[in-house]
Amino acid sequence: MLDLDDEEAVLVYGLHALEKLVSSPNELEALMRVITRIIPHVMITIYAATNVNSPVFVDRFVEALLYCGALFDSLEDCLRSNVAERRIVESSLLVPVIKNAVAGEGAERKHRIVGINAIS
Repeated sequence: MLDLDDEEAVLVYGLHALEKLVSSPNELEALMRVITRIIPHVMITIYAATNVNSPVFVDRFVEALLYCGALFDSLEDCLRSNVAERRIVESSLLVPVIKNAVAGEGAERKHRIVGINAIS
């Protein structure tokens, strides 16, 4: 697997990892087994406290609007709107989340942001 020294400090950083694996419980379980074997010194997991996985379109739309609105607000604090990096972040990270949550139905929605109770 990984060739780690006994004295080596390991950090696991999981940015949105759980959101992508919620719909794949076997893959999520495999990831947790790997992390358990590594025995990290520190693990950082960033997870949104929202639910854009409702089967009801209106509920999903409102949650996606609030979630993405918060992300756009945080970008506003970090990057000016005319900066190329911001356009890249918006188009490559935020637009797919919006499309997935709002336009995707059923199995089309690969990126599932659900409440923390769904994975704990």
